[in-house]
Parts: sequence; C-alpha cells; structure tokens
Amino acid sequence: MLSLEMAGQAAKKVAKNAQNKSVYFAVIACVATVMNLVYRFAISPDFSFFEITKALFLAFVAWLSYKMIIGALNLGVGYELWLDLFVINSVVQIFSIWSSYVWLIYLAVPGYGLYHISGYIKSWVFARRDEAPDANKQQKQKTKYRS
Repeated sequence: MLSLEMAGQAAKKVAKNAQNKSVYFAVIACVATVMNLVYRFAISPDFSFFEITKALFLAFVAWLSYKMIIGALNLGVGYELWLDLFVINSVVQIFSIWSSYVWLIYLAVPGYGLYHISGYIKSWVFARRDEAPDANKQQKQKTKYRS
C-alpha cells in the first residue's frame, strides 16, 4: 500500500513539473515565433516565397520541439536533445531579424549528428577483438590433456 502511494506522489511531481515547465516553454516559443512572424510579414520589405518558407519552417520547428519537450516532461524522461533544438531555433528566430548569418547556427544540428554517429563508428572500428573461439578451445584442450 505504501509503495502505491509513493508511486502516486512521484507521478504527481512529474505532472506538476511538466505543467510548470510547459508554461515556460510555451511563452518562449510564442514570443520568438510572434517576433519573427511580425517582422517577416509586417515590417520586412522583402515579402517573397523564400521569406514565407523561412518563417513557416521556423514556426514548425518551434512547434515540433515544444511538443516533444512537453511529451518527454509528461513521461518523466530526458529531453535534452529537443531542448537544444528548441534553443537553437529560438535564437535563430529572434536574431534572424537583424542578420541572415544567424542561420549558420543551424549547422550545429547536423554537426552534432555527425559527431554522434562518428563516435559510434569509431567505437566499432577500434573495438577490442578477442581471439577466434576455436583457437581458445584448442588451447584449453591442449593444456587439459597435458595435465
């Protein structure tokens, strides 16, 4: 009975934590997205297909990363990778108002992916290899017969 109550308390803490942080992330996402959309559609003199595509892409990534963070919070699991994407997207949304070079920050996303994949490849290539199992078996049999 006590363990069920403790499990209920842990679930309540996870839900409360998710509720508190969801408001925080929603405010950041909305402010960054609204700033970007107002600039792109109301202030910017360049109203082209490319500008509309950039604004919609940034809004979609903000929405996706927000939803994934909230889903992870509700489950009580880690959300660090989604938080990194959320922060990069928010920075690009806000600072792309002043300079187009801010889009270079997005290169950190595939760069991190390549770094992570190269770690897997490196551990596979330089993995410690044991001797062939037949050689070990033959060696053990020779020592067994000598005794």
